[in-house]
Amino acid sequence: MIRYGRRPIMSVSFILMSISGFLCAFGPQPTFGFWPSYIIFILARFLLACSTRGISVSGFVLGSEIGKIYFYMRFNCEIFGLVF
Repeated sequence: MIRYGRRPIMSVSFILMSISGFLCAFGPQPTFGFWPSYIIFILARFLLACSTRGISVSGFVLGSEIGKIYFYMRFNCEIFGLVF
């Protein structure tokens, strides 16, 4: 995740989530038969779970880093305001 950055991984995960969500909803069709529809559904749910995990981990790290930056900016301003 560090090699590629968090935003590209989140973008790919969002695209994968959209595609797999569409497959979950419209993949199983009566014209395909039971087993092909079931396999499409199971694979789409697996991809949906993988993309959800990519979004949650990247989003948590990105949010905690942004929160840390704002906390330190505010903390440093308060310290320098008291000193000067």
